[in-house]
Amino acid sequence: MELLALVKKAYQENKVKELLLGEEDFFYCDRFAPIPRGVKTDLASVIPAGLHKYKKDDPEMEKKLLSALISLSDNVLGIWVVASFILIEVLCRKENLKEELNIDLNDLANHLKNKIIEHKEGLYFERSILNGDQHSDGVLGELRRLQLNTFDEGGPQFLPDELLQKK
Repeated sequence: MELLALVKKAYQENKVKELLLGEEDFFYCDRFAPIPRGVKTDLASVIPAGLHKYKKDDPEMEKKLLSALISLSDNVLGIWVVASFILIEVLCRKENLKEELNIDLNDLANHLKNKIIEHKEGLYFERSILNGDQHSDGVLGELRRLQLNTFDEGGPQFLPDELLQKK
């Protein structure tokens, strides 16, 4: 299915979380997209080429998206999705895309920071998804990588200070 049609379907069926997770009928992955193990959708395409372009078709889109992002931050995979969203959105804003999403990334990052603290142990020990086995500290290592890239692009801090450095 074409990306914009998939995004429209997700919004019409109130399945934004499923779109961001690539679940059920909302899987989207470009043939050449490098995505981590356990991830079923290409967020680097879905966000700029799907969500940004769909914004003009649905005035409630950003509110639904923010609600989905907040809800996703209650588990390890969802935390990674929200961290990835923050980085990708920072990159989109740097590129000055016409259809900028009106989501406060600082507020979202602060919310995510609290959820990371809440799920710290699970993030540390999870190694079966998100290339967690490539880091001695599991998915936390992958989040640290995303945070450093977000910093490099001038984005907000979502990882708590005490977790920025590997112990």
